[in-house]
Amino acid sequence: MNVELTGLGRIDPTAAPQRSTRVPSSGSARPVATPAAAFADVVGASPPPELAAEVEAAWDAVDQLHAQQRELHFRLDDESGKVHVEVRDLEGNVVRTVPNTEALEIAGGKPV
Repeated sequence: MNVELTGLGRIDPTAAPQRSTRVPSSGSARPVATPAAAFADVVGASPPPELAAEVEAAWDAVDQLHAQQRELHFRLDDESGKVHVEVRDLEGNVVRTVPNTEALEIAGGKPV
């Protein structure tokens, strides 16, 4: 499993869920959840303010990385079950691999 933050857009947690209609392979039109609606289905139509603040803080971090021409790439090793974190330039070249212990410290609040 790979997670890349480059293709994600900001989600307005206060916006009402939106539905779009598209024709699935079966040929019948039915409502399909858009990413904003999927987000609302998970956290509710009106998420707690602290969650919205955390999402905004995460996007601020992504913006800061992009300003430095960097992005994060997360990969789950199927054999070991460990997550590998890489800092990459915007062309996909690995700049640095973050050791798991350091990633956990950062996630725990250690200043970067």
